[in-house]
Amino acid sequence: MKVTRIVFFGLFSIITCLAVAMNADAQPTHFWPMDVGNYWVYNNGAWRNQITEIDMFTIPGVATYVWKGYANGLYDISRWYSVDSTGFREWKRVYWDSSLNAWVTGTVNAGLLNGKYPIIVGDTYTTTSTGISSAMGQSCPINASMTVTVESQEMVTVPVGTFRAYKGLQTEQVWSYECGINQVNTERLWFVPYLGVVKIQDSYSTSNLTSMSVQRSGRFIDVPSTYFAYNHVEAVAAAGITGGCTPGPPPQFCPDDFITRGQMAVFLVTSLGQSPLSCSGRFADVPIGHPFCGFVERLAATGITGGCGGGNFCPNDPVTRGQMAVFIEAALGRSPNACSGRFNDVSVSNGFCGFIERLADDGITGGCGPGVFCPNDPVTRGQMAVFLVAAPSPLNP
Repeated sequence: MKVTRIVFFGLFSIITCLAVAMNADAQPTHFWPMDVGNYWVYNNGAWRNQITEIDMFTIPGVATYVWKGYANGLYDISRWYSVDSTGFREWKRVYWDSSLNAWVTGTVNAGLLNGKYPIIVGDTYTTTSTGISSAMGQSCPINASMTVTVESQEMVTVPVGTFRAYKGLQTEQVWSYECGINQVNTERLWFVPYLGVVKIQDSYSTSNLTSMSVQRSGRFIDVPSTYFAYNHVEAVAAAGITGGCTPGPPPQFCPDDFITRGQMAVFLVTSLGQSPLSCSGRFADVPIGHPFCGFVERLAATGITGGCGGGNFCPNDPVTRGQMAVFIEAALGRSPNACSGRFNDVSVSNGFCGFIERLADDGITGGCGPGVFCPNDPVTRGQMAVFLVAAPSPLNP
């Protein structure tokens, strides 16, 4: 059984896009979203890696990216990967084995962890994986290891730009005692943080990145361009309202996390172009030194909120859609409507009704569905971005 060089080339090119792409000295500084249709081309199309689909079946609730590689125009390999803020993991691969003249399916049981930060010349990065490959009636336990030693930093020019690249000596070993496999391959690769491999050299040839297609260059790895609030998240980030939930690398926005009252204070105060106050400990549960204290006290000082009761602000409580209506309209300096009961789940006796209907009249939201507002549902960070962008001045970023 033979594992072809293109398998490792394609595998390493995407691993390095996350695993060792961690140095702020190089450009680009933002990781681009992995969307269907994105691709890399090497040697004018001789090799091509492309994302062909995203599925959710490999691990429930975790997006898995299906990556296909082509060698000289022929489909050569498929790989299934999942990604989060701390690592990049391969779960499955299907590739053509020329020595067996058959397609081989391998299930990878070990994660491919990201490297360390920052990248330092002389450092060594090692990843391992295990799995089962089978073809033509054979079933072989497979072990693999990959070690990259950073030899130097060099400036490399390719069609997409000139970048500081890290030259690494890559040593790959694949073995299976049961099937008599023991392969060792060495190559040199030049990789650029947040971009991936731009050049590869082995004993046969040198190949350079010649084309890279990116649908949208987003700031956050967990907000792809297909996300419903992509443009809104990009807008609030560009306006300096938020830098996301984690700085990375790569940075995240956590769009589906519920926004807390403390986070909401930061969003609103920053959207209004105001600065936080010097914290005085006005609320018992937001003491001096609390990271949101100055924003919370500014929110109170402007009359937008008096807290959650009993001298507290409840900074860690999630904000409901009904509460958000009050916060936004109060930040705009507007009073509630006379409630008419326009939403089936918001009665005229609901304390938020007038603000909710004012929010709808202002065109900020039409509710959560036909005739309903879902006033008790918590607001996500992505939804908050939508509300702010839809709001009129002075909240609109």
